[in-house]
Amino acid sequence: MRKEILKRVRELEERIHIVGGVLASCFVLTFFVWRWHAQGAEENPFIEALHWTLLAIDVLILIVFVGILLFRRFGLAKPTRALSRVISTEELSRKVREWLISEVGDPSPRSVRFCSEDEMEALVELNHEAFKNSVFEVEKEKLVHRNSAWIHRNPRVFLLILDPLNKERYIGYSAMVPLTQEGLECYIEGGIRDADVPASFIAPNKASTAGVLIFAIYLKREFSFQKSEASRGYSLYFLASVRYHLAVLFPKAKNKKDVKPYPPIYVQTEYPAMERRLRRYGFTETKKRSADGFELFVLEHPFRHGTEKAEIFTQQQTPAPAAAE
Repeated sequence: MRKEILKRVRELEERIHIVGGVLASCFVLTFFVWRWHAQGAEENPFIEALHWTLLAIDVLILIVFVGILLFRRFGLAKPTRALSRVISTEELSRKVREWLISEVGDPSPRSVRFCSEDEMEALVELNHEAFKNSVFEVEKEKLVHRNSAWIHRNPRVFLLILDPLNKERYIGYSAMVPLTQEGLECYIEGGIRDADVPASFIAPNKASTAGVLIFAIYLKREFSFQKSEASRGYSLYFLASVRYHLAVLFPKAKNKKDVKPYPPIYVQTEYPAMERRLRRYGFTETKKRSADGFELFVLEHPFRHGTEKAEIFTQQQTPAPAAAE
């Protein structure tokens, strides 16, 4: 599709050059006819008609050339950028949706690691930068205390995402918070803000987890999807890293008898564009608002596979009455 788009853009440019050449020739011809007419040539109906016709073409020339300049400035400037975003967004939405409802092997990279106490300073810097000047901003001193308490409670909460081309550099992180039943009930009823979630609400293992909260996902500014064109190459890698974090938050049981369904995944966002993306990923509204004032979304049946896949997909498209309540 991208090659086809580029091909058609080049063909359009060639046609613009041809039209521009023809109109430029008409402009020159208009000039000489006007000069001839101005020097008192004998009145001739044909020349008079040609004169006014070419004057009309002059106006058309001006309009077309202004249009060409605007098209070159805004239409052909990096012509595939906007279109490739549309294509990649749909492809990523399809891929992420597939990852979240089906076990399709392990598509995720290994350029990630769980944050330790030794890396707390780097995590706090990323954490603070992620929510600076937003409703979720937290002072660094509080982040150090809170993050340390969370890591002691569950060492899989924070995942540092590394640059796949430079494993010594962090480019972002994700925070997935498994909540206890008490913690989840308090959270979805708007009883506690994100900044104040205590470690006691975090489940230390899968058996005690009622739901997983996608707490934070962040890329550094230079890798941001919105700020950097080059970061588009990291999109799939970054989302794969986030999916990997969700998948390994609870290691797979060795015995099939011990396998338990993955708990529901909850998320909130302050951005309407992200709400639309979440719906494409399969999340639905809970009709609940967080203590921070935003709609809570849920993915009820993540990481199911086999015969359940089609049924779950249908359930996500049409929420059951109980879920709507």
